[in-house]
Amino acid sequence: MKRALLNFPSIPCDLLDSSKREDFAPILQESVPVNIVPNGRTPPIYVIGENGKTSTKISPHPHIPPSKGPLKSRLSCDFMDTGILPNASLLPPHGSSTISGNSGHYAGVEETSGWSRFKLLLWKNWVIQKRHKIQTLVEVALPVFFASLLVIIRDLAPADVFQNATIYPAYRLSQNLPDIPSGSIANMPLPTVGSKINLDNISALETLSSPSSIMMSTFSFDPSLNFDPFGLLPPRKWPVAWAPNNTVVRNVMERLARRSNLRVSDYGFATEEDMEDYIMKNYNAGLGVKSSIDFLGGIVFTNSFPKDDTFPKDIQFKIRMKGSPRVMNNDRSPWSPVETWMTDYQFPIFQLPGPRFKNRTEGGNPGYYKEGFLTLQDGVSRVLIEMLSGKSTNDIDIEMRRFPYPIYADDKFLVALQGWLPLIIMLSFIYPALNIVKSIVHEKERRLKESMKMMGLPNWLHWTAWFVKSLAFILITIILITALLKARWYGGSTLAVLEKSDGTLFFFFLLIFAITSISFCFLMTVFFSKANSAATGAGIIWFFTYSPFFFLQLRYATLTRTDKLISCLFSNTAMAFASQLMSMFEGSSEGIQWQNINRGVSPDDDFTFGDVLIMLTIDAVIYLLLALYIEAVFPGEFGVPQPWYFPFTRDYWCGSSVAAQDITLTGAERTSRNAEYIEEEPIGLRAGIQIKGLTKEYHKGKLAVNNIHLNMYESQITALLGHNGAGKSTTMSMLTGLFPPTTGTALVNGFDIRKDIQSVRGSLGLCPQHDILFDELTVEEHLDFFCKLKGYPSHLVRAETDRMVKALQLENKRRAMSSTLSGGMKRKLSVGIALCGESKVVMLDEPTSGMDPSARRSTWDLLQSEKVGRTILLTTHFMEEADLLGDRIAIMASGQIQCCGSSLFLKKKYGAGYHLVIVKENGCDVQRITELIRKSIAEVSVNQNVGAELTYLLPSDKSHLFQQIFEELEQNRRCLGISSYGASVTTMEEVFIRVGEINAGHHEIERQNANREDTLVNLNSASSTQSLLQEGANGDLRNKGFNLFLQQFQAMLNKKLVYTVRNWLLFTAQLLIPVVFLAISLVVVQTVPGVTNSKSLPIRLENYLSTSTLVELATPDNILARNLTEIYADQFDTAGNNKYERVDLLNQSMLECYTDRASSDLPGVNLHLLTGVTFRTLPTRRRQTEKVLATAWFNNQPYHVPPLTLNLIHNALLIHRTGDSEYRLTVTNHPLPFDDFSKLNNDASSSSLGFQVGFNISFGMAFLAASFVIFLVKERVTKAKHLQFVSGVNFVTFWLANMTWDFINFLVPCAGILITFLCFKEDGFISFEQQGRLVLVFVLYGWAMLPLMYLLSFLFSIPATGFTRTTMFNIFTGMATLITVVILQIPELQLVEVAGVLDWIFMTLPNYSLGMAFNNLYTNSRAVEYCTRPIVVFACKTGLRPNPCCKNTGNCGTSACIQYNEDPLGWEGLGIGRMITFLAVDGLLFVAVLILIELRLWQRFCDFCCTLYPASSDELGLANPEHGVVVPAEDDDVARERELIQSKPVTVLQKENNLVIKDLVKYYDQGFRAVDRLCLGVRRGECFGLLGINGAGKTTTFKMLTGDIGVSNGDAYLDGFSVCKNMKAVQRRLGYCPQFDATIDEMTGRETLRMFANLRGVPERSIEAVVEDLTDKLLLREHIEKKVKELSGGNKRKLSTAVALIGDPPIVFLDEPTTGMDPVARRQLWDTIARVRDSGQAIVLTSHSMEECEALCTRIAIMVNGQFKCLGSSQHLKSKFGQGYTLIAKVRASPEATLPNGASSTHSSIDQEDSSRGGRSIRFRSGSAKTINSNIVSAQNPLRAIPDMGPIMDFIQTSFPGAQLKDYHQGLVHYHLPEAGQSWARIFGLMESAKNKYQIEDYSVGQTTLEQVFLNFAKSQVGEDVNGRGRTHMNVINNLIYSFCSCSKMCSWECAVDFD
Repeated sequence: MKRALLNFPSIPCDLLDSSKREDFAPILQESVPVNIVPNGRTPPIYVIGENGKTSTKISPHPHIPPSKGPLKSRLSCDFMDTGILPNASLLPPHGSSTISGNSGHYAGVEETSGWSRFKLLLWKNWVIQKRHKIQTLVEVALPVFFASLLVIIRDLAPADVFQNATIYPAYRLSQNLPDIPSGSIANMPLPTVGSKINLDNISALETLSSPSSIMMSTFSFDPSLNFDPFGLLPPRKWPVAWAPNNTVVRNVMERLARRSNLRVSDYGFATEEDMEDYIMKNYNAGLGVKSSIDFLGGIVFTNSFPKDDTFPKDIQFKIRMKGSPRVMNNDRSPWSPVETWMTDYQFPIFQLPGPRFKNRTEGGNPGYYKEGFLTLQDGVSRVLIEMLSGKSTNDIDIEMRRFPYPIYADDKFLVALQGWLPLIIMLSFIYPALNIVKSIVHEKERRLKESMKMMGLPNWLHWTAWFVKSLAFILITIILITALLKARWYGGSTLAVLEKSDGTLFFFFLLIFAITSISFCFLMTVFFSKANSAATGAGIIWFFTYSPFFFLQLRYATLTRTDKLISCLFSNTAMAFASQLMSMFEGSSEGIQWQNINRGVSPDDDFTFGDVLIMLTIDAVIYLLLALYIEAVFPGEFGVPQPWYFPFTRDYWCGSSVAAQDITLTGAERTSRNAEYIEEEPIGLRAGIQIKGLTKEYHKGKLAVNNIHLNMYESQITALLGHNGAGKSTTMSMLTGLFPPTTGTALVNGFDIRKDIQSVRGSLGLCPQHDILFDELTVEEHLDFFCKLKGYPSHLVRAETDRMVKALQLENKRRAMSSTLSGGMKRKLSVGIALCGESKVVMLDEPTSGMDPSARRSTWDLLQSEKVGRTILLTTHFMEEADLLGDRIAIMASGQIQCCGSSLFLKKKYGAGYHLVIVKENGCDVQRITELIRKSIAEVSVNQNVGAELTYLLPSDKSHLFQQIFEELEQNRRCLGISSYGASVTTMEEVFIRVGEINAGHHEIERQNANREDTLVNLNSASSTQSLLQEGANGDLRNKGFNLFLQQFQAMLNKKLVYTVRNWLLFTAQLLIPVVFLAISLVVVQTVPGVTNSKSLPIRLENYLSTSTLVELATPDNILARNLTEIYADQFDTAGNNKYERVDLLNQSMLECYTDRASSDLPGVNLHLLTGVTFRTLPTRRRQTEKVLATAWFNNQPYHVPPLTLNLIHNALLIHRTGDSEYRLTVTNHPLPFDDFSKLNNDASSSSLGFQVGFNISFGMAFLAASFVIFLVKERVTKAKHLQFVSGVNFVTFWLANMTWDFINFLVPCAGILITFLCFKEDGFISFEQQGRLVLVFVLYGWAMLPLMYLLSFLFSIPATGFTRTTMFNIFTGMATLITVVILQIPELQLVEVAGVLDWIFMTLPNYSLGMAFNNLYTNSRAVEYCTRPIVVFACKTGLRPNPCCKNTGNCGTSACIQYNEDPLGWEGLGIGRMITFLAVDGLLFVAVLILIELRLWQRFCDFCCTLYPASSDELGLANPEHGVVVPAEDDDVARERELIQSKPVTVLQKENNLVIKDLVKYYDQGFRAVDRLCLGVRRGECFGLLGINGAGKTTTFKMLTGDIGVSNGDAYLDGFSVCKNMKAVQRRLGYCPQFDATIDEMTGRETLRMFANLRGVPERSIEAVVEDLTDKLLLREHIEKKVKELSGGNKRKLSTAVALIGDPPIVFLDEPTTGMDPVARRQLWDTIARVRDSGQAIVLTSHSMEECEALCTRIAIMVNGQFKCLGSSQHLKSKFGQGYTLIAKVRASPEATLPNGASSTHSSIDQEDSSRGGRSIRFRSGSAKTINSNIVSAQNPLRAIPDMGPIMDFIQTSFPGAQLKDYHQGLVHYHLPEAGQSWARIFGLMESAKNKYQIEDYSVGQTTLEQVFLNFAKSQVGEDVNGRGRTHMNVINNLIYSFCSCSKMCSWECAVDFD
C-alpha cells in the first residue's frame, strides 16, 4: 500500500521548477506530428499529440534496467520535485532499442632540521592513528557509508533516458479565451496539511457544511456570477476591469470585448489603484456572496495621455491577472504549495533535467495560455495595431510552439540529491572532525604537547604535522567519496550520482572544505583543555555552523549575494551552499565545471560556485589565524600569555632585544640567615646549569621563586627538594622555557634561557611529574621518537634505543604499547626518554614515584651510571632517593634556597642523631633499658614505644659513648627482654622536616602544635566517632534496613545534584541543545518568507543576459511574409546582446537547427536561444485572401518567453502596418495581489514540519543522551563507583538513584520542548491531548534511553571518547535511520515494502522511535484535521474528484493516499502505538541486561569453572617429584601463622582478629594462581603491612577482600562475616583507601565525607560531628571546603584516608595512602593512622615506602608470587634477614691545600687500587674515565684540594675484612660491612678511635634497611609465564572452559581499547 510522503525536508517549491507538477492532459488546439532529419538521418521522434497522447515510444535509459511496471505516482513537492514521471502510457516497454552513452649541541648530536622533525611528527601521528584500527576504519568508512547511501538510492531511483528528441505541436491563439474554470470545488482553497491555517475562517467551507447544502448551493447561484462549483454551466463572458478610464482606452477595451467575448462595460477606473481595490474587494468577498464578481483580471495602460483620444508612439500596457492561477491539477495534493506567476525570476532556481512541463504543449506554468494571458495580450495588441494603422490584422494568424527538447535523462534522483547532498557531506566529516579535536586536546590534556615543546618542538611544527596528518587521512576519504559519486557502479549503462559535474572540481571542492574543516578543528582545540569538553563543544558548534543553512535554504532566492557570502563565514554553511549549487547545476544538465564556477546557475542568481570556494579559503585562513592568536593570548594552564596587541609589536616580528645578563659562578647565594647551611662549591667541575637571581612573580605580587642563585654541575646529580608549593616546579618550568622569569636569568648548557631558549631545549632531556607517553606507541618507538626529536644522529638512534631499553630492563616490553605497561614501567620509560639521545642537561621531576622498591633501585642504578657527562637536576619526595643519588642537595622553601650541600653535610647541620631501635620480647623491661642508656647519655628518653618496637634518639655528638651503650645492651639482652636491636643514622627526611620547621619559624610551629593538642583533647573528650556510633558494648547506632536504603539513595541523589550543579555548562548544554535545535526548526518553518505578491515584470529581451533569436522564412515567395521577416529582424541589434540568425539561410529547418544546437550545448541553448519565428504562407481556399502564419517559437525552460516571443511578432506587425518604425508595444505582466483564500493556500512551508521536528529533536537528544555516559565512565574508571559499593551501596540503589536523577534531568529539556511548542503556537503540538501524547513519548523514551546509555558506558574507559562515540551512535540510530526510511518511503522509488521492513527493525532503536513518533504525531494530527472536514469526506464519498484523503475508496489520484489514523495511539498508519510499545519493551530489556552485568554472572561462571575440580596438593604447587618441582620450605613465622589459622575455628579467631584470611586463592585465566593459599589474622589495634613488588598479588588480595573480584578458593572473614557469602555485610564493616584516589572531582572535601558517612549509615544527627572529627584528625581544616580537583595530591590522599575511616570500620585497608606526599604531609598522615591504630581498629597497609612501614606497621609480611615469604615486625625482619651494616665516612679537607705544579688530581688511583680496597662494586659520583679531562685541578686553580682518601680506605679495609666499597665521592666513602664478626659496639669503637688519626670529619653507621630485606625477597618474584608459576593441571574440559572465558575477556578488552 502506498504511504503518503508527508515528512521530507523541502526546498521552497515556489522556487522549484514547477513543471514537474503538471497534469497530463494539455490543452491542444491541434496536433501536427513532425519528423526531422538531422545530418541526413531520420531518428525516432517523440511527438506529443492531442490530449497528451503519444504517437511514438520512449526508449528506456540505456544505463538503467527496464522498469518492471508502470509508475503512476508522483514525487511530493516536499522532496523538491513535483512530478517528473511520465504518464503510464508513456513508459518504455521492454525490448526498446537503446543507444549507448558515455646547535649548541655537543659532539655526537646533530641539529635536527625542521623537515626532519616534521617527518618525525608525521610518523608519530601516523603510528597512533594506525593503532586505533576501529577508529581509523570508521573515520574512512563513515563518509564512504554516507556516500554509498547516495549511490544506492542512485541505483534504486528510476531514471529514464528519452532517446529521441521531444517535438511539440503548435497551438493557435484564437480570439476567444481558453476554457478557464471559475469557481469549483477543485479551486476552493485546500488547506495545506501542516500549514498554519485556521480552517474555521474559510467561509465557503463553512457555508457548505454538509452534502445537502453543497447540492442546494450549487444550483442556487446566479449564473451571471460565473460561480460553477461542479463545472456544469456553460461558459459566460469574463468580466475584465481596465484603467485609465479615458476615451482612447475605452475604445480599445470595447473593441477587445467584442473580439474576445468579454464584459468590460462599467469596469473602467480612473486609476490603477482604484481598479485593484475594486477587484480585490470582490475576490475577498467570498464564494458565498452573490454580489461578488469573479474578474478575469485587469488591463492598465501606463502611458501618460496628453490627449484622451491619441496614443503615444511607445505604448505600454499591463495585464493584471489573478495572483494565483485558476487552473489547478484536479488532484492537487494538500502537501503541494500554491503556484504563482513567478515574475521574480526568469528561470527556475532549482532545475531538473528534461523539458519543463514535458507533457504540456502550451508550456505549463505560469500558465500564460491556460490563464488567458496570451489571448488578452494578442487581443489588446491587435486592437491597437488596427486602431493605429486603420488596417485589419486578420490576414496574419499566429500560432505558438515550444522548441523541441533533445535526448535527456528523466532523473528522479536529482530531487534527493538537492536536498540531501549538503547533509550527507556534513555528517560525513563530523566524526573525523571530532577525532581531530579530541586527539589534539588529548595531547594537551596529557601535557604531551607541553613536554615536546620543552624538548625543542616549535609550535608551528606541531600544528603543521597535525594539519598534514589530518589532511592525509581525509584525502583518502574524499578520494573515495569522489570515486563513489562519479563512478557508474552498476555498469556502463547507469548514471553516476554526479553525472554531469567535473570530478576534479568536486574533488577540489572537498579538498578545500577538508582544509577549512581542519582549520575549524584547530580553532576549537584552543578553547578547551579537556578532551571531554572539546569533543562536546566541537560537536555542537560543528552542527551550529550548519544550522544557518536551515534558514537560508528556504530563503535562497530572496537572499542577496552579500547575504550569502556573509553566511559562508560558517564553513558548513558554505559547504552546504556549494553542494546545493552543484545539485542545481546537475539539474540544469550542465553540471559544475571549471568554466562555469564564476557564473550563477541562472541569470537570476549571481551567487557562484567560485564565490563559495573563495569563502571556504578565507574561512580556513580566518580559523587558523584565530587559533594561533587565541592560543598565544590565552595559552591555558601552560605557557606564557602574550598581550592582546602582540601582533602589532615590533618584538613579535623582529625578535626580542633583551640584553644578556652577566653570569658569574657564585653558586648558591649566602645570606646572613643561611650562610652556615650552604656548603662550599665543589672543585674543578663544569656548571651545566647556572642560576643567578631567578625570580618569578605571579599576580598580586606573589613570589613563587624569589631571587635564587644556584649552580648545578656536570657529572653530578643535584637534588632539589621542597614541599608542595616551595617553587621547585616553577624553577624547572623557567629553566625549560615554559614560563619566562620575571627577573634574573640562567645559563643551561651555556645558553641563556631569556635569549636562546630553543638552544636550551635542544640539549634538554625532561621527565615531568606526569608520564609523557603516548598510549599507542611502544617502548621502542618512544625512545626512537624522542632521540630523533632531540636531534640525535639518525644512524645512531637504533643503537641508542637498544642501549636504553637494556638499561631500563624493559627488553621483554620492548614492543609493548605504553598503555599496557605498569605504572612503574611507565616511569622507567619516562626516565629513559629524558636520558636518551645523550641529553646534556636532564631534569627529572619525581622520576620514581609509583615504582616499587625493586624498580626504584634499578632506576637509581641507571641514573648513577648515566650521570657522567650530564648535568642532572632531580626533584623527589623520597628523601632516601635524594640521599643516595644527590651529589649535592638543595632544599627550597618559600621560593628560596634554604640550604645546599652534600647529604652528609646537611645531616651534620640539621641531624638529630641516631635512632636506637629495640625489638622487645615478652617481659621486656622498658624502664631498666632507659636507665641503662641514661648512664651514658643522661638526656635520653623513650622516643616511641609501639607494638614490639622501642625507639630512643641518641645525639650524634655523643657517638664516642655508643660503644659502651651497645656493649652493655649486648651483655644484658636476655635479662632486659631484648629480642634484637639496631641503630640508624639521621635520615634526609628528618633534615627536610627540620628545614621546614626553621623556615616556618618556631612560634608558628608551637602554635600549630598547641592547636593540634587542643583539638585532640577535644576530640578525645567529646566527639570521637566511636562515641557517636556505639552505644554500650553492642549497640551499633548506624542505620539499617529501609532507613539505610533511603539514606544511601539520598546520598546518591545528592552526589548527582552536586555534579550537575558544578558542571553547569554541561547541564546547560543538556537543557538547551534539544530545545535550541527544535526552536531552530520552528523558526525556520515559521519565518520562511511566504509567497509575497508578485512584482511587475516588463516582458522584454533585455531581461536576459544575451539572446539569439532564430528567424525562418519558410515561403520566400510570399511578399508579406518576406516583409514581416525583414521588419522582425530589424528589431535586433546585431552588435548588441540581442542578436538574430536566419535559419532559412543555413539550409536547415527550425526544428533541425534548434535540435542540433541543443544536442551539442543544451545549457547554452537554454540560457540564450529563447525565441524564434517562422513566417510561411498559410494555404487558403480559392478566392480567399492569402494569409501568413507566424509561428512564435519559445524556449520553455525560462518562465516568461511565451509572451516575449508573441510581443516580438506584434511589434513587427505594428511597424509593418503603420510604416512607422518608432512605434513599439511593451507588455507587462503584473499579477494582482493574492486574495485571502490564496494567502491561506500559500502557507505551505510547514508541510514537512513533522519530519523536521522529529529530525531536530533526535539530533538534540543524541547529545543529551550521550551526556549521561560521561559521569558514569569517569566514576567507573576512577574506581569511585567501586569505592561507593565498598562503602555499602548495592547496585540497585546505585542505578536507581542514577536513573531517578538522570530522568529528572532528562525531563527538564523535555519540558523545555513542550514549552517551546506552546511559545511558537505550533498547531499540531499545542492541544492538550497532543501535549499529553508528547509527554508519554518522552517518558517512555527516557525509560528506554537511560539504561541503554548505562550499558554503552561499559564500553569506554575515557569519558570524552564515550561521549563522542555515544553521540555518534545516537545520531546514526536516530537521524540516519529516520532519513533512510523516509527516503525509501518515496513512492517513486518503489521501495515502500523495504521501508516497511526497516521501519519494524529500526523500531527497536529508541532514538528512531522517538523521531518517528514526533513525525507521525504531527503529520497525523494535521492530516486528521484536514481529511475529516465534511467537504473532504463528501468529496471522497461521492467520488467527485480524487483526493489524497480518500484512502478508503482508493480514489487518491496520482498522489499517494495519506495513511492517517484517527486514533493517534493506534498501530496502523501514522499512529504511534508501535513506537511507544517498542520503547517500553526496550527499557525492560536494557534494565535486565544491566542487572545481569552487575550480578557478574559471567565472572561467577568462570570462577565456578576454576572450582569444578578442587585443587589437590599437586595442583596447588606443592612438592611434586614427577615434575621435578621442589618447593622451598615455608618460613617458620609464616608456617606458625598458617597453623594458627587452620587449627582454630573461625569463631574463635574472630574474637581476637578483626580480619581472618583462610587459605585464600585466586586463579586467573588458564589457571594462573595470583594469590596462593594465604593465611593471616589481623588483630584489633594492629597495623599490618603487606609488601611486595608489582605483580606479587597485593592488589588482587585487596580486590577480593573488597568485593571487586571473586574468590576462587578459601575464604576471608571481616568482623565475623564471610567475604564469599555475605559481601554486603563485609563492605559495611570495611574502610578502603584505594591506590588511586577514587573521589569525585566536583565535590568538596566536606561533601565527599558527608556522602560516604551517609553511605555507611552514620546517623544523620552525627554526620557533621563525624566530618569535623576526621577533618581535624587529618589536618584538612584549610582545604575541606575546596573541590577535590583543587586539592594537591597529598591532600587528596588525606581525603581518601578520611573516607576509609568514616564510620569507624573495624578494619581499614590503605593502599599506598601517602603516594605523592611531601615528607611533612606524610608524617602528619602517619600520625593520624597511628592514632587510628591505637584506637583499636585494625589496619592493612600496602606501601612502597619501607620507612612508612617501619613507622606504622606492627607486623609486616612480604608477598612474593602470591605467597607470604616472611612475617614479623620490622626490626624482627631486619635482624632475621639483614646482612651486615653500612658505613659512611667523610674526610676533612684543608681549605689552603694546593697541588704541586704539574700535578693533577684524578681518580685513576682509585681505579688502580680497586681490588686491594674491596671495591668490587664502586659508584664514582663525580669522576670516571669518561670525563677524566674535565675534572682536573691544577696548581693554577687554588681551590680546595680533594683530600687523600687512601689512608681511610686502607683502614676500613683492614679493620673490617670483607668490606665492599659501594660509593666514592669527594672526601666521602660508602662501605658495606659483612655481619660476620661485627657488632655495633665494635664498629663504633673502631671509628671513634680513628677519628683524629684519619681526619674523619663525620661518619655514620647503620644496619641493613628493611628495603634491603625486601629486595632480597623480591628477587625471587617470577612472572606468570616463568616455569608455569601457579598453574593448575586441569583436565581437558576445564582447559576448554578457561580458553573460552579468556577469549571472551580478551575480546571484550580489545573492544574497549578500540572503542577508546
